[in-house]
Amino acid sequence: MQSYHLKENTDDGSFDLVETRPVVVATFHSQELADRILKFLTANPQDEAPAPISMDLQGMGAAGARIVGEEQGCIKRAIISDAVAVPSDGYPAPSHVLLAAPSLPTPRDWGDAFQAVANGESMDEVAKTLNVKFTELRARYANWKRGQKSTKAVADKEECRLCGKQFTASESADGLCARCRHD
Repeated sequence: MQSYHLKENTDDGSFDLVETRPVVVATFHSQELADRILKFLTANPQDEAPAPISMDLQGMGAAGARIVGEEQGCIKRAIISDAVAVPSDGYPAPSHVLLAAPSLPTPRDWGDAFQAVANGESMDEVAKTLNVKFTELRARYANWKRGQKSTKAVADKEECRLCGKQFTASESADGLCARCRHD
């Protein structure tokens, strides 16, 4: 039950050949309800909205169900069923489970943890004391450590004594840029 149709691309004027394959969207036990849903899905947006559904759900196996509510011509419905036994005050919390709000480390806690790791403490131990995952501590520590590196200012550049190019000097540079030092 495949079908084919052409679709025009408005941007370049070409045509696409489109294959449509059937997909089961829903299964209904009532022919009347299935027809109404099909009519609704295949209707044009300009068409008039279908009439409200007034069906007897008692005969369909929904024990004790009824449809309530309709306001100002638009369909606003709810299906209320006696079959679902939900207490009016909700479900009670399990008594054997203690609910505790997870405490997130403060920026000061993170700073202390970073200093502890920098001083040689085990990252796994520090993560346990902070109550965070090891991988989270490792990632934050790497970011913190990256931010601790100082960058040299543009004024700290020297001029190469061979080619005259500006470069950032190091202790082993001896007044030569990287290109001149390796040549």
